[in-house]
Amino acid sequence: MGSNNVINPSPPNWYANVEQEIEELESVVKSGGQPHNEYMETVSRPELDAKLETIEAKMDGRVARIESSVQRIVDMAAEIKGENRDIRKSISSLKTTAVVVAISSVIAIVFGVVAFNATLLNNMIASHGSGKEVGAALEQARSQAASTQQLLEQIRQERQQAGN
Repeated sequence: MGSNNVINPSPPNWYANVEQEIEELESVVKSGGQPHNEYMETVSRPELDAKLETIEAKMDGRVARIESSVQRIVDMAAEIKGENRDIRKSISSLKTTAVVVAISSVIAIVFGVVAFNATLLNNMIASHGSGKEVGAALEQARSQAASTQQLLEQIRQERQQAGN
């Protein structure tokens, strides 16, 4: 773990190569533009211009490809933005639908509970009224039974007196 956190104080290899190239270029400049060793040749102006034009053409092609790639990325980003807007609109309408359904469900439940309570209340009132009517009918039946009992007793007494 400690070895991962150690910072290397020496520069990377490419840095050494850059320094070496700078030293070589400085030696060429100091020598008046002449090659710094026997293997190097001087380059003529037209040859240098041709090489520079070739390099410039290659660079123009690379820049054009990069610009094309960047333009495609920009176009794709715009397309993604448009799709994102469409998705947000559909989600917004979906949210609205969900809210309406939730509110409608709550209202339906409330009306259902109210209707159930009203039905229970009506049944209870009807039962109470029916109970009163049954009570009155029972009282009337008791009264009639008592009257009938009295009449029967009276008839028995009259028969006993007539039979005697």
